[in-house]
Amino acid sequence: MQIEQLEEEEHSIQALRAKYQAMISVQILDVVIRCLIGSMWALITYSSILAFIKLFRIVSNQYKYNYYRDKWEKEVTQYEDEDCINQTNEKYKKIIIQYHDRLEKYDKKIQQGLYRYTFLIILVFGLNIAWWYFDYMRSCMGYGFVVFIIYQTYCFLDRKYIQPYFERRAQEKEKKRLDAEIAKNKKQN
Repeated sequence: MQIEQLEEEEHSIQALRAKYQAMISVQILDVVIRCLIGSMWALITYSSILAFIKLFRIVSNQYKYNYYRDKWEKEVTQYEDEDCINQTNEKYKKIIIQYHDRLEKYDKKIQQGLYRYTFLIILVFGLNIAWWYFDYMRSCMGYGFVVFIIYQTYCFLDRKYIQPYFERRAQEKEKKRLDAEIAKNKKQN
């Protein structure tokens, strides 16, 4: 009787262990899935914010170009004297050329991605509003934000410190190799 009871307790303990191990693995998998979904959300949101900034820069450059061009045309039409017209031309030439060059550069970007940027912005802000109402997605956003901040920190550190360090080491190795080669050539001569 006691042996059977001990065996039953042992089986129940093993069943509980298996249950807890399964629960732990499911929780770990849940955290991984939340991190993946959330980091995708953070990446898309980050991209849409960059797209919004690009669109804003394009529109503001267009506005500034039109403003200075109109201002220049008004001032030129006011003067009849050739010297005043030349001074006005010189005054606005650099500004107009600067904004015109920017607009040409941005014009290519507009052709390449204006609709894509606009669609991305609308999609992401729509998703953010929709996702906010689902608890699971809200927690995914939190996990993803943390993962994205860690990733951006790593990218910054890599760009600022890690890559220059390895480049310096490669240059030092190359310098040592060249110095050794020069010393070897001097010994041979």
